Amino acid sequence: MPLLETLKDFGLSEKEGKIYLANLELGATTVQELAKKSEIKRTTVYTVIEDLKKKGLISEMKKGAKTLFVPEEPEKLARLISEREKKFKEILPELKSIYNLAPQKPRVRFYEGKEGIKNILEDVLKTGKNYYHVDPSEQDLIKLVGENYLDELVKRRVENKIFCQVIWNKEPWAEKQTEKNKEVLRESKWLPKEYRLPTREYIYGDKVALMFLEKEPTGLIIEDKNIADLQRLFFETLWKSCKE
Repeated sequence: MPLLETLKDFGLSEKEGKIYLANLELGATTVQELAKKSEIKRTTVYTVIEDLKKKGLISEMKKGAKTLFVPEEPEKLARLISEREKKFKEILPELKSIYNLAPQKPRVRFYEGKEGIKNILEDVLKTGKNYYHVDPSEQDLIKLVGENYLDELVKRRVENKIFCQVIWNKEPWAEKQTEKNKEVLRESKWLPKEYRLPTREYIYGDKVALMFLEKEPTGLIIEDKNIADLQRLFFETLWKSCKE
């Protein structure tokens, strides 16, 4: 049930979502009807209704001797989400300060699947710093996230004036890309033929990102200045031995 899953994403429990959707469909109605429509026990419906009333999504009215429950307009849910977002933004600085006080040791975050790989690419761009990039083959990345997405990523990088240096395995696709190096703020070199790059790597700011795309797409970001500086030194040493 897509609507129910979306409501759960917005913070409602499964039972809250079922009863709110049933109420929207039935209009002003009784607990008995809500229980029947939502397939939830009547005793439970009472408890869930109280929770929905606190959230402002259901109200009650009297009609003779009956108590009817009335759904609030769906826009109320949008306002509720907006209020939660506002409250979160208010505490975000405090959360960040706590995060920054954590012991100074490498922070490692793991990512999986297409969206996980996109998260890594977005993080590289979000840092806003020039970066070093080791790229064994762009084809596997294009197949995973799509050429349109990568083109848009490059466009945003250029708009933000982020320069990158890339070491590629020499292959037809990469050779064609070098024709656009200047306009996309990129400098590239070829790895000597006796070597092959096994893994995608990005070195940016105090972070190092690695991607493994041959089988199940996975990746990780290591955040540590010493590790980033060391990888940057390795890259610069390798860069000197590469051909333009």
